[in-house]
Amino acid sequence: MPQKLKIDDFAEPDAASPATRAAQDSVQEAEQAVAAKGRARIDIGKLDLWWVNQRCEPAVRNSFRLENSETPRFGLIQFGMCPGGHTASLFPRTHALNKLDRLAVAGQEPEVKHAWRIALPWPVANHASHGFLLIAGTEKAQILSEVSRGPRNVECLPSQLIAPAGGILTLLLDQAGAALLPPADAQGYGHLERNA
Repeated sequence: MPQKLKIDDFAEPDAASPATRAAQDSVQEAEQAVAAKGRARIDIGKLDLWWVNQRCEPAVRNSFRLENSETPRFGLIQFGMCPGGHTASLFPRTHALNKLDRLAVAGQEPEVKHAWRIALPWPVANHASHGFLLIAGTEKAQILSEVSRGPRNVECLPSQLIAPAGGILTLLLDQAGAALLPPADAQGYGHLERNA
């Protein structure tokens, strides 16, 4: 049975704020999906900083029954990548890239003022047994080539930080997204080693 994250109702200094109501609605929708299907993808979207810092990490810790400095072990994490090279709400040149001692952090969208997202710090994401990166479209071909074959620059290309503990990050690409990578074999498979 997949691990599910349950976040209980909470009180905030301004419990009537739109961010609080949106978060509570998202949690209720996610719990309904879990009850209906036994699993859910929680896309909470934009949240306020207080909620992320005060509620998410304890919820992860309690859900996985972690003690002290234990890190949750996800079996599989799906990643995406934006045309700017960020993934998992880890945005370029933001404080979330350097939060190594947390289980959840607030990732701020640089182009949107006061927009915060829940981010798993990269050491937590990398503790997963396996990961896969789903990338499609011509607008991502150049950045994928830079992330996978260019010089290491994690401050500008946070996707370079993703390296699951199992040692393999599977890339699921369409032809347009893979256009600037080495050609695949006759069955459509390729092998790509990231530059160190």
